[in-house]
Amino acid sequence: MAVYDPNADVALARSLTPEQRTAQSLAPTVRDLLADIGWQPGDIELIAVTVGPGSFTGLRAGVTMAKTLGYATSSSVIGVNTLAVMADQATPRSTRIWAVLDAQRQQLFAALFDNSTPTRPYESDATSICDRDTWLGQLQNGDVASGAGLTPLLSELPTNTVVSPEEVWHPTALTVARLGLEQYQAEGPADLWKLVPNYYRKSAAEEKLEQP
Repeated sequence: MAVYDPNADVALARSLTPEQRTAQSLAPTVRDLLADIGWQPGDIELIAVTVGPGSFTGLRAGVTMAKTLGYATSSSVIGVNTLAVMADQATPRSTRIWAVLDAQRQQLFAALFDNSTPTRPYESDATSICDRDTWLGQLQNGDVASGAGLTPLLSELPTNTVVSPEEVWHPTALTVARLGLEQYQAEGPADLWKLVPNYYRKSAAEEKLEQP
């Protein structure tokens, strides 16, 4: 979680432990962050939140908190693609950057980003769910790959694939804030009432209900 204001040179982040990553911990952490930076809730102008892909529970909690806080403070809200955050953090910079997350069932959430422009990478291949072997077959010479989805695949990556350092695999709140601001400036805010997580797949419970 982070507070970010480039105009005032303000950037303060706070990481949550695995035990704290619950809906009950979000509001107190926001309160403490605002106190540390000397802000009141009314000073918030924009709230950025990742909307997927990711875990069902984590995305629901994050988006719900963002919308609730946005409504309470009359702030704008923006949803950011999780893989876009990971691609922006990837190093070294390359024309082609892959961001991947584990989607279970021997599958990945994956997206290819083009870094040929002078600004941040833009998504050139829409986020999708694909089999691990299918993704491995799409890698080209010199591609940069990043993301926690790489963990079980490191020994299978082609030798010409460049792997980002593990410390940048996970999205950081400050990157979410910065990209959210850029997206807001380019596109405007999201509709508070229509902003929802994008899971990119149905839950196991939904799939079970659809079985004959």
